[in-house]
Amino acid sequence: MTLVKKTCLCGIAESMQRYVFDGEDGKIGLEPKNLVSSTSFLLEQKLLKGWLVDKDAEALRCQKQLEEEEEAAQKRQAEILERKRQKKLRQKEQKAREQRHKTEAEIKGNIDSTVKALLLAEASLALSLVEASLDTYNFEAHNPNTFSDSSASPVPSQCADTNEVINGYIH
Repeated sequence: MTLVKKTCLCGIAESMQRYVFDGEDGKIGLEPKNLVSSTSFLLEQKLLKGWLVDKDAEALRCQKQLEEEEEAAQKRQAEILERKRQKKLRQKEQKAREQRHKTEAEIKGNIDSTVKALLLAEASLALSLVEASLDTYNFEAHNPNTFSDSSASPVPSQCADTNEVINGYIH
């Protein structure tokens, strides 16, 4: 039993050689302890090879899984960066729209105030022209209330047949 404990799953060929190949040639292959030792050694080698293959396969699987996780993390990071970039772009566009609206409102306000100023200036100019015209206008020559020989009397006259209104007077 000590041979099995020393050789199984240890992977050392020297311990196997010491027990299996000690002695004479005819005795080596037929002794039960040598048969058990060589069988255990061969089994150990197969198990060790299988375990190494499984370990390599597991390591490969873990490596692939890590790579997939890294790729997914990079994609998430790229998506986050893209969302941040889009958000900044939207904020910049919103700020530009607000600035444009503000500028348009200022321009409209400036236009309105300019139009009002022009209208006031025109009205003031028209008023001053009217006042100047009134100052130079000869009211007595154009006054309908002034009497002249050719004009009708300010007292309205009535016709015998009908009452007609002509130029504000009843005839």
